[in-house]
Amino acid sequence: MVRNNVLPLAHRFEKQATEFLEASHRCMDARVVDGLFASASVPQIVCAAFSVELGLKSILIMETQAKPDGHKLVDLFRKISTDSKAHIQKAVPIPTYPKTILPQNFESVLKVVSTAFVDWRYSCEGLQDLEADVGFLTSLARSVIERSRSMQTSKANEHRKRRCANFW
Repeated sequence: MVRNNVLPLAHRFEKQATEFLEASHRCMDARVVDGLFASASVPQIVCAAFSVELGLKSILIMETQAKPDGHKLVDLFRKISTDSKAHIQKAVPIPTYPKTILPQNFESVLKVVSTAFVDWRYSCEGLQDLEADVGFLTSLARSVIERSRSMQTSKANEHRKRRCANFW
């Protein structure tokens, strides 16, 4: 149980989510190394997925007053409130590529990237075909972080109002 330290703990999760999103952005930079283009696409995906995970956990800490566990993004997303889901989904565009017979929706794309943090860390083993939409992951991470921040601000304002009301 976390109850007494909800805001500080949620803030630490959100702060680290922001740092991993920044790391993901830095991995996008392609550089020329020994005359060849080099990028860090695997770390970019891992950092973006971990950013989403930490951001969702920040939201869950505020909503449930408990520290969640697990790495599956789809499971964490299903646990957040309907209101948080709506805020997040509204800000995340659904990829329109690759062209598929079935239309994609938020949930279907989320399922594809749900285990990206775990799977892509060990992609060098080559045990499975992997796919991840890094654009979707980074948009999702931004939206989750924004939702977490707005919830923290709301809770902090409520706390201040209660303290002022008790003071007077």
